[in-house]
Amino acid sequence: MATREQPRASIFGANGLGFILMFLAILQWKRVNVQSSLPLENFFESLTTAIRYVRYTPGIKILLARHALFSFFISIIPSLMPVVGLQELHLKLLIWDICSRVWPSARY
Repeated sequence: MATREQPRASIFGANGLGFILMFLAILQWKRVNVQSSLPLENFFESLTTAIRYVRYTPGIKILLARHALFSFFISIIPSLMPVVGLQELHLKLLIWDICSRVWPSARY
């Protein structure tokens, strides 16, 4: 039994040692602050730049369309759970209220 636990303990120890070494390396890292010569943009200028970028980039349009379609269909599941629970599974409203308190996203 000790032979099976030995590799697990050594892997766990190597992982911990790597974490400590990485933490020490980050602590010793000195970041060089370079002052930018460009002026700062305000919020609305950067927002219009981002909208213009999205408007004229076909790859981003496709990505946003996929995300919107996925979000629409994935939001159907929690929104129809009360209907399925009350009608198909014949749950009482009290049981559904308890379930929605355990799983808060089922309320919406």
